Amino acid sequence: HKRIGEFIELKYANELGNYYEVLCIHFEKAGLRKKTEEYYYKTALKHKNNFNFSSALEYFNKYLEIAGVNNINNRIESNSKKVHAFINIGYIYTIIADYDRALENLNKALEIAALSDDIYTIKLMILDIYKEKGLYDDAFSIINEIETRIRPNSSIYGQLLQQKCDILRIQGNPEALQIAEKSEEVLLKTKDYDNLSETMRQAAYMYFAKGDIDNSLFYLNKAYGYAERVNNLRTMAKVSRNLGMIYYSSGMVSKALEYFSKSIEISEKISDVQSQVSGNINLGVLFMEKGLFNKAESLFNGVLETSRKVSLTYDLCLALLDLGDLMYERGEYANAFERYSQSLEIAKKHSLPSEEGINYIGL
Repeated sequence: HKRIGEFIELKYANELGNYYEVLCIHFEKAGLRKKTEEYYYKTALKHKNNFNFSSALEYFNKYLEIAGVNNINNRIESNSKKVHAFINIGYIYTIIADYDRALENLNKALEIAALSDDIYTIKLMILDIYKEKGLYDDAFSIINEIETRIRPNSSIYGQLLQQKCDILRIQGNPEALQIAEKSEEVLLKTKDYDNLSETMRQAAYMYFAKGDIDNSLFYLNKAYGYAERVNNLRTMAKVSRNLGMIYYSSGMVSKALEYFSKSIEISEKISDVQSQVSGNINLGVLFMEKGLFNKAESLFNGVLETSRKVSLTYDLCLALLDLGDLMYERGEYANAFERYSQSLEIAKKHSLPSEEGINYIGL
């Protein structure tokens, strides 16, 4: 097995990625632990980058098992690769909206992380989960803890700005727009295009909320351009959804349908549950406006089921609100009242002023 593995490494050096799984088997059977670890880790990264998340999880866990996670003393040697394996597992579970498992693995990473950059990265990922679950106080406690410790020229600083901007936007705080606009200069210096694309998207969203369509389109195009530079499909899906919202509000229904569908297609490709949910909400609203109530209701109920299952608080609030609108249009006022009341309760509990106001209007 050792000879076969070494032969494959030599013979297929320029296309070795196609043989990672085979090399795992041969080097493990040969008893070469370091080589086995190396190829399990490389295989896991390959599958993650190809959005084959189930296989990526399988190989990350195999790597961690062989690397000594479950040793007799139940102690984990703190090294960068193990930390990043747990981070990657946490990232995958976040994408597929399994937040409990994501937090479990990110906390394991936090326990063994030694480098400050790794520690801050993990805490920002945990912050993102708190944000998606509507735990904004917990999210801000992390921001307050690490904001003064991160250098402005650090790539991690961009992640902090983006997350802070997003939470402030959701809470209706005008400071969010100032942070988004000022962040561009800071993040361009570090060429942090991932977080640049997200903060530009947040700026576009806020201009859209103010009714400034021109600035909204301006910042969305910037956001898409930055995301495209680094092939950030997750942000490209979000920007496509935002463009759909703008075209929908401008009465360009066909254009809106095109971008909503594009957003859902990308989200499904990368198994991004949260983006799929948001896309289905937007598509449901479009169907409702066209009088296709059954199609809209089916999408909204699907969103309710997923949001409750994976604790997507904000999307749950929106879906209940949209169902209230749908029931009202049908003349089912008792059902509409119930949905508005449920949505209002969530909005008040999680400090969502825009959604709270819209629910009061509905009631």
